[in-house]
Amino acid sequence: MFEHTKPIADVGDIVYIDGSQFEVLSISYEYHKEPFEEFDEVYYLVRGVNTGVSFTIDQLEISAVEKPKQSERLSIDDLLLDLSDWLALVERFGEDEYYRRKINEIKAKIKEASE
Repeated sequence: MFEHTKPIADVGDIVYIDGSQFEVLSISYEYHKEPFEEFDEVYYLVRGVNTGVSFTIDQLEISAVEKPKQSERLSIDDLLLDLSDWLALVERFGEDEYYRRKINEIKAKIKEASE
């Protein structure tokens, strides 16, 4: 019986290809059955963490997988949304000491969370 290849990474994971980091954007699976053989392949659409370049690559080309830190990622995303909201208030109503203090607090939390 044919044993299907399982993906080694999931969407959102960081994978390493030739020493560079890439984020997995999607996963594709192909199954081939011919008269005398069966085989399958797993492909990933990845985007360079530092370059932003996207391409598709075979699972066999991936050297390592790193799971994202969900709690930190969600926290940073939430902080960025908060920052965006406060900046929109400044844009709409003008500079205010209270707004500026909140913006600076959020920027400090983002810096701390990303270190």
